[in-house]
Amino acid sequence: MKHRSYQFTHALCREPAQSVTQGLRLSDHGNPDPELLARQHDIYIQALKTAGVIVNIMPAREAFPDSVFVEDAALVLKGAAILLQPGAASRAGEPEALLEDGTAYFKSIVKPDLGGPIDGGDILVFDDLILAGLSARTSAAGAEGLAKAAAEFGYDLRAAQTPPDILHFKSHCSLLDHQTVISTPGLARSGCFDGFKVLTTPEDEPQGSNVIRVNDYVIMSAEAPQTIDMLRAEGFEVLPVPTTEVAKIDGAVSCCSLRYSL
Repeated sequence: MKHRSYQFTHALCREPAQSVTQGLRLSDHGNPDPELLARQHDIYIQALKTAGVIVNIMPAREAFPDSVFVEDAALVLKGAAILLQPGAASRAGEPEALLEDGTAYFKSIVKPDLGGPIDGGDILVFDDLILAGLSARTSAAGAEGLAKAAAEFGYDLRAAQTPPDILHFKSHCSLLDHQTVISTPGLARSGCFDGFKVLTTPEDEPQGSNVIRVNDYVIMSAEAPQTIDMLRAEGFEVLPVPTTEVAKIDGAVSCCSLRYSL
């Protein structure tokens, strides 16, 4: 059985801009080093290729410091990109930039009237269910608008509440397979994953909860060694990648690509 939630043929990334030093962040841990971030991004792209997908790369967009985080601008279902509505004002133009640069990479691009903001970082996609975390960047109206668009592709959408101290829902959870989630203990206790198997990260490694399952591999931050060991003990093939620089602007592995099948 093919699981469209983690079995992919393609990924789309965007080169990081030099302006990434102006990226948004909840707290100041210093500016990312653009050159080091570019090298780490290259390692990330190689991990995607190792996982068996064709990786296409769009050019940097200097006008959008956070545009390396392509996942926030769109949701791809069955090879079609649904343009989203980022909740931060400085990122409002990123979906249009994706439309301009990425048209050739999808079966189609849909631009729905969502009725409110919604970021891709708040969207967790299973085989036929979408969990949308309501947050400072994603409103109930945005989730409702996406639910209507996603229904056209055969997906149900369920809203969940993101704790107020978390930027994005997927900052604290990810999909490991079609019925298994990895989550921080706090988010797991909220009950939003009822009906799914849940693995929890160590209390001191919340960064380990953001991973991407791509075919037979789990790509995740090298800065979460305890979680890496836990997942390997569970039988997952883990590809660690460095994330020190994207973490300075609240980024992680899921943000940096759109994964899908054509």
